[in-house]
Amino acid sequence: MPEITDEELHAAMARAIKQNAPHGGSRVIEYGDARVLVPTELITEALKGLQADDSLRKAAIEVANLRLPTAIKVLLSTPEGAPSALVRTVTLDIVIWFANEIIEGRASLSMN
Repeated sequence: MPEITDEELHAAMARAIKQNAPHGGSRVIEYGDARVLVPTELITEALKGLQADDSLRKAAIEVANLRLPTAIKVLLSTPEGAPSALVRTVTLDIVIWFANEIIEGRASLSMN
């Protein structure tokens, strides 16, 4: 599997940041060895959903916490061959986990 160059990574990040601009900008979320760049709007939508129903929040977090460790390993071991559905699932689980971290006061939506 070919290595991704710094130039390719920077170009991909620039495209993602530009694509996310109309959606409230971008936010990097770190979860273990994974780092995802997501539209801020996706996080705020997750926050609204989790804050609206505590039982839903608990269930969503339980599922995300169960799936994430294994899914991250699979995703990181197959970066070029990972199915887009797996990438979306991992990203959404990380967003749900992060939104819960914000609700619990352990994280902030701002990058500071």
